[in-house]
Amino acid sequence: MGVLFFCRGAGEDGQLGLGGFDNKDHVCRIEALSQIRVSSIVAGSRNSLAITEDGQVPVHCLIAHLFMLVKRGVQLIFFGSLP
Repeated sequence: MGVLFFCRGAGEDGQLGLGGFDNKDHVCRIEALSQIRVSSIVAGSRNSLAITEDGQVPVHCLIAHLFMLVKRGVQLIFFGSLP
């Protein structure tokens, strides 16, 4: 079995990694990370991010982070294409 990740707290920007935007006053397992080999994870009051052992950012982490930026009025410009 791999490492298990848990979270709780404010989730209004999707920062908990649970796939929604609800606040959680109890500890919840982050199922999206259960099948990923994570090397680093950081969490702040408004966002969180995981990095895999091969240096990738899981797409659900990236989408939640981008959603938070857009919600706060940050204009995003993308160049190139995704793999």
